[in-house]
Amino acid sequence: MPSFEEKFASLTAGKDIASIVSLTMDQCHVGKAWSELISDDLTALKRLSLNSVGLSSLHGFPSLPALEKLEMADNRLNKGLDKLSGCVNIVSLNIAGNKIRDFQVFNALSSLPKLTHLYVEKNPCVESANDYRTTLFQQFPTLQTVDGFDRNGNEVEDDDDDDDDE
Repeated sequence: MPSFEEKFASLTAGKDIASIVSLTMDQCHVGKAWSELISDDLTALKRLSLNSVGLSSLHGFPSLPALEKLEMADNRLNKGLDKLSGCVNIVSLNIAGNKIRDFQVFNALSSLPKLTHLYVEKNPCVESANDYRTTLFQQFPTLQTVDGFDRNGNEVEDDDDDDDDE
């Protein structure tokens, strides 16, 4: 498994950092330098995937105003979602499979006015909650889906599954 630094270097080699639109860093060890690599310089970044990288903190998460889709599933996050406040154009956020134990952690997502798709399943706080989707729909009126289900409980297909642009 490559290090975060190695994968970042290979994906960005010969490219203007400010013009990168999509970055998939899944399944590499994050280390401590991730916040130096994922920086405010990625001004055109619309899609960032940090699934299964061992992320335990969002401290130092950059302001990425163009970011629309952020995936951070299967990490060790348990708080700190307020660090995403500089990413005001996020439409889709996947934080499923983390270590979030307190439902109140989701309150920080109110700083994301365009959030319409949220994935939170397999977090301790939702596994023990009754009807957590309804609670989230009530808390965030802009949400269209929670964990792939709409407000009426109908499963909705993700129209972005074939997105392979790195």
